[in-house]
Amino acid sequence: MSTETLTVLLDQRLKERLMSLAADSDRTVDELAVQAIEEFLAVQDWQIAGVKKAIASMERGEAVPHEEVADWVGSWGTEAERPAPRR
Repeated sequence: MSTETLTVLLDQRLKERLMSLAADSDRTVDELAVQAIEEFLAVQDWQIAGVKKAIASMERGEAVPHEEVADWVGSWGTEAERPAPRR
């Protein structure tokens, strides 16, 4: 796998924390930075995929209208609690 250099500007406190973690975990700052970026990108990919899936569902008419959800949530904890709305 080829690698590329990326320069990142960190404030002093964040840099010190990163260096301390590297020393405590017997890993390099580069290893920790790569891991952090990989994990961040995985979360972002997951979120964006979920948003795209939700938008597609809405475009297919599978969404539950806001008013129905609000009425359902408003009934929570009452004697007239409603079942979750479905589409």
